[in-house]
Amino acid sequence: MAYFKGLSFVLGIIWLGCGVMAFLMPQLWKKLLIGTLWPEKKAVWLIPVSLLMVGLTLTAWIMCFSYLNGYSVMITGFLTLGVIKLGIIVPNYHIIRRAVVAFIGEKVPYNFIMGCSVAMGAGFIYVGTLIK
Repeated sequence: MAYFKGLSFVLGIIWLGCGVMAFLMPQLWKKLLIGTLWPEKKAVWLIPVSLLMVGLTLTAWIMCFSYLNGYSVMITGFLTLGVIKLGIIVPNYHIIRRAVVAFIGEKVPYNFIMGCSVAMGAGFIYVGTLIK
């Protein structure tokens, strides 16, 4: 269960950190998002992160059947959704990037999604504290 506890804390801190940064330093976050994470050319991080996510997800599925409980199923499900999302992003990078750039300019949906990121991060950290 240490695997799921660790994943829960790591994912929670990433989601919470990104959401908080988006609210406290919006200009810096938007510059980081457009300039570094979603550059004009396909991002160099995309393939390595995709392979890492596939590896983490496969490991999670194997371990999920070993430690079948609600927490392991939930974390494995979210990882699987992340792999599906990357499967859409990798071949359609430029289309997705245009949507991200347009989305950042819309204040209400942007704030809503960043608020959801904070809530998801806090939820995953909380789940991490429940895993024994």
